Amino acid sequence: MRWFTRNRWNITVVLLLAGGGVLVWSWLARSDGWLSGALVNVGTTLLLFAPLLVVGRYIEKRLDDVQASQVKIEQRQEVAAASIATLAEEVSQTQAELRRTRERLTETVVSRLAAARDQDRQVFADVEEAPSHDLLFAALVRAADLHLTTSTGCRVPVHNTHLFLWFETPTTHDQFQETPDPAEDLYLRLERSNGQTVAHLAWPRDQTAEDFLVALAEAVVRAGEYPGDRSFEAGRLFSDLRELLELAHESATNGGTAALSGVIQYCPPQWAITETALVSVGKPAGYPIPISRIREPHWPSHMSGKSWLDRDSFDDAFEAGFALYEARIFAATQAGPDDEPPF
Repeated sequence: MRWFTRNRWNITVVLLLAGGGVLVWSWLARSDGWLSGALVNVGTTLLLFAPLLVVGRYIEKRLDDVQASQVKIEQRQEVAAASIATLAEEVSQTQAELRRTRERLTETVVSRLAAARDQDRQVFADVEEAPSHDLLFAALVRAADLHLTTSTGCRVPVHNTHLFLWFETPTTHDQFQETPDPAEDLYLRLERSNGQTVAHLAWPRDQTAEDFLVALAEAVVRAGEYPGDRSFEAGRLFSDLRELLELAHESATNGGTAALSGVIQYCPPQWAITETALVSVGKPAGYPIPISRIREPHWPSHMSGKSWLDRDSFDDAFEAGFALYEARIFAATQAGPDDEPPF
């Protein structure tokens, strides 16, 4: 077979010559009709068969080329499949590493946030447990940094009086001071429900909490509001401040949709006054009454129909919020398109 393949062209030439010779012979033997016809058939067959050898060879060569190409394609496919498998494994490993990195990063961030929250809780707890100038300074600055209170501070009621004590947020005093100075005095003010100042108070760093509360009591006496020694409840001021700060902090950091910010006053157990609204903090949490709509006369009757309402808490918040609004303590004085409460 190999010999035939190698000598295909020679055989073809021989067949052509033989075919031609036979046809010539058939012409010479035309006197014998049968022999001439037989020779014509043989000669024609040889002449037709010779080109078929060439065509067959061409087709075989093309088939060989196709097979060779197919083999190469299959080899390339195998290489590509191996490369894809390797790449897929590398991608999978990379994704797994990225996922582990992301998880480690998330765990680290969560851990640091949890540690920071624990530290904040301790700072706010110290306001009541061990009140001092330095601890109060740290608590007020941290609350303002997190926008738990307003940038200027917050207030708590002086119980058994009509007065409130406003804790001013420590601020910088000159262009060379980047942060509030813990050595500076703390500034507080005694005020009425509408924010009208009754007395300004300073708490120097070297003054104890007891000395400050004595000075505060004397200011309440001068305002004609002193309820007597047993009813003054001086230490409760720090308890109320702690409660306000912890309430705002827990609301802002628990991931809920009704996060408190910019708290001015807490009216336990259910309502808080913020820079923009009266907000329920019990159940349901986050029900707002926009400060810009507080003058609308329907609020008392509308809220009285709420089965969940703590009436005393709401009345305290509404009265104080209305007084502060009338005194233009709030920046917002006109209702906007986003100030529609959730009726």
